[in-house]
Amino acid sequence: MSGEHAFSLASKLATLDVGDSIWLPDNDLLADLRLGATNMERQVQDRIAKSRKLTGRKFSTTRADAITVGRTHHILLRIERLK
Repeated sequence: MSGEHAFSLASKLATLDVGDSIWLPDNDLLADLRLGATNMERQVQDRIAKSRKLTGRKFSTTRADAITVGRTHHILLRIERLK
């Protein structure tokens, strides 16, 4: 996730209003075996810390499981803007 372009993660996060969230795939299956952040959580935190357009904004991340109508299991990361 290098560079800033129209579809970058930082740009997507910058469009969120307080209370809004986005859901991203988070297929780091080893995360359950350790207490640390997943690869996607680290990428999100890195983008938030390094992007000037996100200065002063606060976000939280939450891991989730989703089952589709077709009974497909998806591991997701919810990113919510807090401030």
